[in-house]
Amino acid sequence: VIYAELTAAMPKCGGEHVFSYRAMGKGGSFICTWAIILSYVAIAAFEAASIPTVMRHIIGDAFNITYLYSVNGTPIYASHLIVGCSLAVLITYVNIRGIKTAALLQRIFTLIIGLSGILLVVASAVNGSPDHIAANMFSKPELFDGNILGGILTVTCMTPYLFLGFDVIPQAAEEINLPIRKISKVILFSIGIAVIFYVLVLLAVAYVMPITEI
Repeated sequence: VIYAELTAAMPKCGGEHVFSYRAMGKGGSFICTWAIILSYVAIAAFEAASIPTVMRHIIGDAFNITYLYSVNGTPIYASHLIVGCSLAVLITYVNIRGIKTAALLQRIFTLIIGLSGILLVVASAVNGSPDHIAANMFSKPELFDGNILGGILTVTCMTPYLFLGFDVIPQAAEEINLPIRKISKVILFSIGIAVIFYVLVLLAVAYVMPITEI
């Protein structure tokens, strides 16, 4: 709601950078903007590393080409680095090209993610079991080596990623071809859709996968 109000009041490119500058001046805006930059750097690194992981799950061991080294017991292959770095370079190039190219790519990716989520929910509804959800929600600590806190922190460390995404809207508010009041509604709508999507995906996985496999 705060993002929606501030975007309507200050529809300038920059989002939080603009808001914090108006409210707290250069010092507050400096800290706020660097926090955003660092969070985006972390996400870019996470995405570059996650794509090879997804590819490995889809293709299997055939994707593991030319072993290089290990990190905390996880082997790293040249094929992983090539795919991850290539994706990072591609996304960078798309953003340099401009907002139209980036918007088109985002539409394509959003469509793919949306369809994947729908397929997951439908497939889990057909093949899953309510017993799996009960076991996943009320699992015994010994299944996680008795480390309940570790399980909670594993989920918690992913939480910041769930808060990013909708903030792209206020950052590009000046370039969005919509009335200002509608932009604020789009922010609230996008958050609502994201919540529904995440909840459905979590329920679908818990419904279709037994606790032993998870």
